[in-house]
Amino acid sequence: MSGGERDIFAGAKWITSATADGPLPIFRKTFPVDRLPDRATIALCGLGQFELQVNGQKVGDDVMEPAWSNYRKTCLYVVHDVAKHLRSGENEIRVLLGNGMYNVAGGQKRYTKFKGTFGPPKLILAGDVGGVRVVTDASWAVAGGPITFSCIYGGEDYDARLDEPTVWVPAAETDGPGGALREQDCPPVRVTRAFESIKVTEPRAGVRVYDLGQNFSGRPKITVRGRSGATIKLITAELLDATGFVAQKNSGSPVWFSYTAKGEREETWHPRFSYTGFRYVQAEGDVDTIARLEGQFIHTANPVVGQFSCSNELLNRIHDLILAAIRSNMQSVMTDCPHREKLGWLEQVHLMAPSILANFDGAKWYAKICSDMREAQLDELRARLKRDRRWD
Repeated sequence: MSGGERDIFAGAKWITSATADGPLPIFRKTFPVDRLPDRATIALCGLGQFELQVNGQKVGDDVMEPAWSNYRKTCLYVVHDVAKHLRSGENEIRVLLGNGMYNVAGGQKRYTKFKGTFGPPKLILAGDVGGVRVVTDASWAVAGGPITFSCIYGGEDYDARLDEPTVWVPAAETDGPGGALREQDCPPVRVTRAFESIKVTEPRAGVRVYDLGQNFSGRPKITVRGRSGATIKLITAELLDATGFVAQKNSGSPVWFSYTAKGEREETWHPRFSYTGFRYVQAEGDVDTIARLEGQFIHTANPVVGQFSCSNELLNRIHDLILAAIRSNMQSVMTDCPHREKLGWLEQVHLMAPSILANFDGAKWYAKICSDMREAQLDELRARLKRDRRWD
């Protein structure tokens, strides 16, 4: 941690749940605010990924924060202004944690490619909020949350009946994974577009297949109306087989997402800490409860700086296809595919650079990728490069 990060996180401790198994943890802290500020910043690093909520509302439009890294070398944190979410009197912060690339444990007979873990999910947070200093320590409470399974490769399960935990216990202070805390400087991952289904088929009674009309990286989002305990399983894929069912043979299998309803009026849900590449969504289970299904395109929000169009519609369509592929792989790193591998093989970074940079401002994103490359080098190689004056 540099001097600046030490000041930002002064007094804050890494915290985790003492229970390693079971649902992913939610951390909670309440605090009073006597004077509503114009600005109230919170810095946090939740590993593998996090969602910050203040008084029941998600903070910001960014998703799957922070960008993944070599957590033994660097842990990226982000800063959010939460002023608009505050109220006079008692306030509450909640942080939901996901596994991300930090803890790829697999399980539940779900697909994984890279397997490895830096340890159980953990959190560090600090901020000055309405004149109150808030830091993570053993005074925070933790509970098992509604995300009962999450894998960056294999999907995510959510039980809305667990939205409000009934048993909270003190968080456990712990050590970080070893990496220095550094503020994330590359653009965030965001939802950039939503695709409505253009066709719905029923290849078998009780099974519906939604065609979203576009292959992309992202997650399904559903709105349901049903009884408590109604469960929907969503199986994603790029292709259909000859009988009209989704086919995951060439994109990693099995991958699915599931939602269990709370049973309170209309409910809307999407996965938080898992994404994949898909066009089709096969819904099974209590499919009659589905009022709406869409796909959310998520990728790093690198600004658009170049455009192309011409009088040949075929070339325009090819260009759009290429852009969709580039966007689908613009994640925390330049991935080789958004489903089967999700890994940052460097030929994509190198060979695609002219195409990418002709269309997007990728300066900060590429700087982050170069930092990842340096931190991935073996100590022996780094010493030789330094000796040969190839790397300062």
